[in-house]
Amino acid sequence: MLRIAISSTPIGRWQGNQVQMALQAAGVACSLVESNDSLEHALLRGDADAAACWLNEWPPFTGQEAVAVAAIVSREYPCDVLVWRSAASDAQQDFFLKSEALVLSSSVLQKAQIVEYRPDWHWCEPSRDLSEAFRQLRSGSVDALLIAEADLRAFEVDLSGLLSATLHPRECTPLPGQGALVCLARRDDAPVRRLLQHIHQPGLSVCTNVERGLLRALRERFPEAALGAFVERDDNRYFHLFAAVVLPGKAVRRLTLSHSTYAELAEGALGRIL
Repeated sequence: MLRIAISSTPIGRWQGNQVQMALQAAGVACSLVESNDSLEHALLRGDADAAACWLNEWPPFTGQEAVAVAAIVSREYPCDVLVWRSAASDAQQDFFLKSEALVLSSSVLQKAQIVEYRPDWHWCEPSRDLSEAFRQLRSGSVDALLIAEADLRAFEVDLSGLLSATLHPRECTPLPGQGALVCLARRDDAPVRRLLQHIHQPGLSVCTNVERGLLRALRERFPEAALGAFVERDDNRYFHLFAAVVLPGKAVRRLTLSHSTYAELAEGALGRIL
């Protein structure tokens, strides 16, 4: 039986349940192991055989890792979501939020992109505890919260009395790999990696590999860069990349690139950025 390490949070438990259901549907028995330590340490100590997390929380592949991504399980919610109090609404404004609104967000990338449309907003850091962030929102001490859609869905918060809007990748391009649920495993544990291939989604992997490949290449040149990247494939099998780059002291640079093969996307995007 596979032991799947998860973080001891509501989101971690949701991730674990999704992985467990996928494995069970594939005929692989597993159990969940909550870890108060890092998932990497849980794997390297042998406390678990695999671990579940969001892909954007894991560094891009370099080839030297003792722990690596072994399977991409799903990606239903890749974008960002704005959640706001109805009392703070203004239908005449972009994003339907009033002027001078106070917005919670910890993401440099999110802030830099939104400021292009709404320079009047005021920003503050949210609590790491999402329950506290939503308490602030409902109490009226802040007007809105900008959050990854995947975290919002996994947290399973009650949005009654609140308004929300999913932001298009061209308006607020998400982090590379955002919303992709993955399984990690020790690189040298071939039996576990083979089992996890039963739930691996290669079509998703092609897209996220481009996003994270661009991130890795960009950070080799600009370690402080913030990158948003999202790749989707249309019905004609063309790949479309939306990217937003924030370099220190620079304005957001956006680009859209399409190609019939994924191999050209990251290289072409990097060339245009540089």
